[in-house]
Amino acid sequence: MLLEHLQSLNDSADIAVLTQGQKGALVSSKTGCYKAIPPLIDTINPVGSGDSFMAGYVYGMEKEMDIPGCLTLATAAGSANAAMWDAASCSKRQIMDLADKVEIKKLA
Repeated sequence: MLLEHLQSLNDSADIAVLTQGQKGALVSSKTGCYKAIPPLIDTINPVGSGDSFMAGYVYGMEKEMDIPGCLTLATAAGSANAAMWDAASCSKRQIMDLADKVEIKKLA
């Protein structure tokens, strides 16, 4: 039901994104729906992880990545942030190290 609701948003938006914290994220677009499964990390402080996720997604868009690439980078950025005490203090290297551990599944 959640996925259907997210897909219904594509009538008025090209991309709809829903973050679910440690459960990952969903993205729906006119070209498909995807789920990101984040890597297992020791969560220290999740404050700012949604902002970090969005920054990672927008960075991927700026680099002209496809949706799975943007979602991978976004999920890694949110996870890297949650593994740090200070919000938004993770490095690009920490994000990229986690990117290899993000799993993306195509749902539709």
